[in-house]
Amino acid sequence: MDRRKEVTMRIAYRLIILIGSCDTLLTLGAHAKPEWLCIILAMGASVFLGGALIATAVLGLVRWRKTSRFWAAPMFLCFAFLLVVWFIPAAGRKIADKDFERHSEDYMEVVSEIRNGPSSYDSAANRSLAIIETKNMPRGVRAIKGIRCENGAVVAAFLLNTDVPLLHEGYVYKGYDEGDSCIKPEMKLEENWPYIRHVSGGWYHFSDQPGL
Repeated sequence: MDRRKEVTMRIAYRLIILIGSCDTLLTLGAHAKPEWLCIILAMGASVFLGGALIATAVLGLVRWRKTSRFWAAPMFLCFAFLLVVWFIPAAGRKIADKDFERHSEDYMEVVSEIRNGPSSYDSAANRSLAIIETKNMPRGVRAIKGIRCENGAVVAAFLLNTDVPLLHEGYVYKGYDEGDSCIKPEMKLEENWPYIRHVSGGWYHFSDQPGL
């Protein structure tokens, strides 16, 4: 009987390492470049770790404690992986931002296009950000919106390609001061996207889903 308990504990230990490692990598990837399958698998792995944490705590206290000094190891391993998964999204977002910065010149080229483009991009001619047509679409960008003012102020938003349902995320250039009356309230960053974080300079990341 003791042998069977020891084998069960080892199987649980190895399974937790496998699922926990996969969860860490999937969560990192889901925040570096959101993909539907990656997010679903990461969520499933996290649910498994949560269930395993409870199961190993119960089994450890009831059975394994009597036969092994390391009865709590699977439980603590579950907790450690869940802790890593809680903090790893920040690293994923950092990877995404670094990839964006490597191609920022392509984005700035479009910003210059908007600033020097046709009058249809003027804030006076639009009630919201205008759709931008360009031949210089940066890699991985699905659509571009923007607006400009005669004083040189500009907003340029780049919507990234993603297969995640209901997710709209990308990078936006804020080329105006908060007190600039030329930029209407409905054209400002916080009025268009609920989740904004600063990247560098005038660049921000936007999303309509928390944490991404």
